[in-house]
Amino acid sequence: MVFYNEKAGMAAAKTMPDKWDFLPALANHPYPISIILGDHDFIDFGGGMYRKWVTAMPNAHLEMIKNAGQNAWLDDPSQFHRLLLQALSRSTARSLVL
Repeated sequence: MVFYNEKAGMAAAKTMPDKWDFLPALANHPYPISIILGDHDFIDFGGGMYRKWVTAMPNAHLEMIKNAGQNAWLDDPSQFHRLLLQALSRSTARSLVL
């Protein structure tokens, strides 16, 4: 919380929509979407929300890193590196086809 400013956060929250729905845009995105997530990420502990979203996006790929949290690249750098390279190779392969 060292970089968090409550007044700025509250001011920004006043202009944000009540609900975000990017699924239609992401589902129609022409390139692969890769999500690398720690299974202990406090935003979606266990990844249930992300799993639901991925089912609505045929171009999306979800990878969960076990025992990793919000900063999965710090919690398990080698696993994150491996998954990131896989994600980049999917994107590169797709761009070569186009």
